[in-house]
Amino acid sequence: MAQIQCPACGKGRLVEGSIRSTGTVHFRPFSARFFALRTAEVKVFAHMCNACGVVTLIGDTKKLQSVQLAQTQEY
Repeated sequence: MAQIQCPACGKGRLVEGSIRSTGTVHFRPFSARFFALRTAEVKVFAHMCNACGVVTLIGDTKKLQSVQLAQTQEY
């Protein structure tokens, strides 16, 4: 697997990790509604450049697509 270069400086390698808080950090689309059987929160993964320190957040696109699909099926 090829190393992903930093989108900011182009030099460093991205190191996988997570962003921590008092709770889990998620992305929630503004258009998301309440779902009875599942949540609309999309897990966010973090990467930090080992050269410049820029932190990049990457979301779970499969979960986002399932949330969007569920919304279109409600109508």
